[in-house]
Amino acid sequence: MRLSDGKTTSGLIVGERGIFNTHRRQQHRRTALLYRKSIATCILLLSMLTPATTVAQVVRIMPLGDSITYDNCRGDNRPIGDRISYRYTLHNLLKAAGYAFDFVGSENSGSNYLSAEMDDNAGFPGITDAQLAVLIATGYSQRSNRQITPGPYLETYPADIILLHIGTNYVDPSPDDVEDILGNIRASDPNVVIFVAHIIDRYPHSEVTTTFNDNVEAMVTARADSRIMMVDMEKGAGIDYSTDMADDLHPNHLGYDKMARLWFEHLEVFFSPYGAKDPRPGNGSYQWPAAFKGFRWSMPAPRHPNDVVTCDVHIGTDPNALKKIAANKPIDSLSSEAFPIIPDTLYYWRVDCHDPNAGSPVLTEGRVWTFHTCDPVPRVDAGKNQSWMVGPAMRMTATVTDEGDPNAVLYYLWSVESAPGDAPDVVFDDRTIQNPLVSFAAPGEYILRLSVSDDGPVENQASKDVGSDTVIITVQPPTHPRR
Repeated sequence: MRLSDGKTTSGLIVGERGIFNTHRRQQHRRTALLYRKSIATCILLLSMLTPATTVAQVVRIMPLGDSITYDNCRGDNRPIGDRISYRYTLHNLLKAAGYAFDFVGSENSGSNYLSAEMDDNAGFPGITDAQLAVLIATGYSQRSNRQITPGPYLETYPADIILLHIGTNYVDPSPDDVEDILGNIRASDPNVVIFVAHIIDRYPHSEVTTTFNDNVEAMVTARADSRIMMVDMEKGAGIDYSTDMADDLHPNHLGYDKMARLWFEHLEVFFSPYGAKDPRPGNGSYQWPAAFKGFRWSMPAPRHPNDVVTCDVHIGTDPNALKKIAANKPIDSLSSEAFPIIPDTLYYWRVDCHDPNAGSPVLTEGRVWTFHTCDPVPRVDAGKNQSWMVGPAMRMTATVTDEGDPNAVLYYLWSVESAPGDAPDVVFDDRTIQNPLVSFAAPGEYILRLSVSDDGPVENQASKDVGSDTVIITVQPPTHPRR
């Protein structure tokens, strides 16, 4: 990090173990404003410890928790290599952002998607918060009755950052066991940064879960440890508990994706406290031109409280030739008049921040964000795989999301992807609605596909302009009552 006039920094953060080199990177949606103050305090403490150098440091991140961290739902028969939890999406976000990191822990899952080094985690299916406290202190798992490490867990698997999501199993209102976990972590490492999640809710809603989360947050606040921050997974990740859950406790891929993005946003604040964040339009998002109201972003706090951070805003369609539309302004938004947008275009934009730094100015160059005005195809989830029976009709349970023209009409078409060879035709009461009634006349496995267009009837569209998804229905023979 260079702090003299005219020099720039890409947001290096100095810690006790060296430099976390953030380089140039992208950011994904949603805000981490709620906990920025505590994170900024943490960063300030870290940055005061060591003189700046230019050596990059691999940051060890430990995903710590239960089956939600490992990825194990009820009746799960997937290969261990397919169990990726939020870790795969988080890995991809961190990698795309240019961070040097490594997932650490004694357990392994997700190797069909993650490399051998990156499938490490500390997710222990079925473990309670009380049992995890013991494991952290002694290395012994009461849940599986095995000695995982010879002594305290973090002595064998040290970490720079811990992502803690624990309390789902046998949840009760008390935060005491989570406090024991934090105390045992601190006994092993007084400096590791810990992100503590409000655990995700159950489906249907569990008031005990919300009470537990509130009590954990109060406990964390009372500890006054600047290296422990809360992350609101229950309500802040945007999980739709009616569609984003694999069962009553565990997310499906949609829920895990949202968890990953919220973890990432908090890690972004940790890694780079001096750059602009929280872009609107969101990074990688679709923006309907007619509804475009302008640009917004969050400005960082200055290094010194009496300074005012200003910014330059650059935008264009060529990432290598962006136009500066604002220079050295103390602003966090621009109206749509500053740069009108047109349909069917990919835009790049960047916000650079000037920090006076008490007379030693620093320019932090922002990451390049993107958004597009190309109408996206609808996102389709044909519903959960399920069993049914010959005879009675079943109602499909598909969900469809269209981020495009808010006035667009959606066109639906159900089709049969595969069916038992000698089975009669599947009967739909209406193939052109989102959730028709469907009946089957023969047992076996059926794969049904829902295709959706927002630009006219599905059969008239190219495949690239149609969103689709399949669902497997396993049909059982009819049951006959005993005589």
